Amino acid sequence: MNISAIRSLLLAAELGSFAAAGEQLRVPPSTISRRISELENDLGQKILIRTGRGVRVAEEAGGTLIRLRDVLFAVDACYSPPSPMPRIRVTAPVEMSMSLLPRVLPEFGTQFPDVFVEINGLNRNLGLIEEGFDLAIRAGALVDSSYLSRKLPSDRFRLVAAPKMAAGIQSAAQLAVTPCVEVAGPPPELSGYWNGERFSVRSPAVAKLDSFTAALPLVLSGKAYAVMPKHVAGDYLADGKLHELTAVRLDEITLHALYPRRHRKQPALSTFIDMVAVLLDRQSG
Repeated sequence: MNISAIRSLLLAAELGSFAAAGEQLRVPPSTISRRISELENDLGQKILIRTGRGVRVAEEAGGTLIRLRDVLFAVDACYSPPSPMPRIRVTAPVEMSMSLLPRVLPEFGTQFPDVFVEINGLNRNLGLIEEGFDLAIRAGALVDSSYLSRKLPSDRFRLVAAPKMAAGIQSAAQLAVTPCVEVAGPPPELSGYWNGERFSVRSPAVAKLDSFTAALPLVLSGKAYAVMPKHVAGDYLADGKLHELTAVRLDEITLHALYPRRHRKQPALSTFIDMVAVLLDRQSG
């Protein structure tokens, strides 16, 4: 019997919603729904009734719900509280590891002075357990459900260029023939909305680089435009050295924090993820 499914079912029954249960367990509502459906199939009994406003417990399932709660209590009693983490090893995209995650460290170090943080910038997916990581920040759709996950605020990229180049781009058609710098992370094809109208273009690339920071000299010189997160371009936008094409609203990049199930009750790791989420939320504004 799947303990995660029992936990999902009991929480959904208590809160009356897959979404609310998913928020507490840090998984999508679709995962909660799938777990519960599989458990109901195993038991041969309908336990939760889907309604327009959420879910409710089926009248005939009250006894089953009580027995499932007893099972969960018995399982949880087998586990002692986890030992505090002396170290957190994090893997994230290169740029995020250089210009965003380090901003967490001063405040985090104040709250957890005995926890050593190691940040590795890698633009490839890694096996957390196999390579000894405690946390991974990953972009795009999740393809591995073997870890616990928490959806982070989306990373909204800006299309930026030197002032003269930015002034000369007045349409998606002009953008399509303007040189760009490709950076590992966003796909080379740009898609989103130009003044509310859907568009998709692929501009000619003058270079392909590993990080947004490395792309800055070309963009600042007016040789090409680039797509960058706010935490990289913000200072240059503020002093006028770069301009954002505000007519363009690019598609957002979904981000998730993934971590092994053994870390599900680690305060230091949860706090670190909370701080990353706050920073991402600030930069998306």
